[in-house]
Amino acid sequence: YSNTPIIIYSSLFNRGISFYNKKDFQASFNTFEKVCTWSEFLNKNGIANIPLDTNAILLAGASAQATEKNDEGAFKYFKKLADNKVGGKDNEFLYRFLARKSFDKEDMEGFEKYMALGRELYPQEEY
Repeated sequence: YSNTPIIIYSSLFNRGISFYNKKDFQASFNTFEKVCTWSEFLNKNGIANIPLDTNAILLAGASAQATEKNDEGAFKYFKKLADNKVGGKDNEFLYRFLARKSFDKEDMEGFEKYMALGRELYPQEEY
């Protein structure tokens, strides 16, 4: 029984990947939301050291965005990554997405925040 939470987490993660690969993005999003919940549970209870499950969070956001009708879900998960200053060459889009969506919502504070983070983490890119 001691490995049950990890088995559930792993099973859900793999199921989410399967849905994503089949382009069933709504099912993938729903599954990765559960993965993120389990990830937090594992970390909070000391079962696994996962302070920020970047893969699950990124896939939750990407799945939401790919549904083409869930920008709020994408914003929620991409925001978690950006607020923790997750960088890397493949993650620049997070800051552009968040800045654009903040601007669209007339949230100028959020717009400036994500523009500044993008400039900080990606100084070579044009913001």
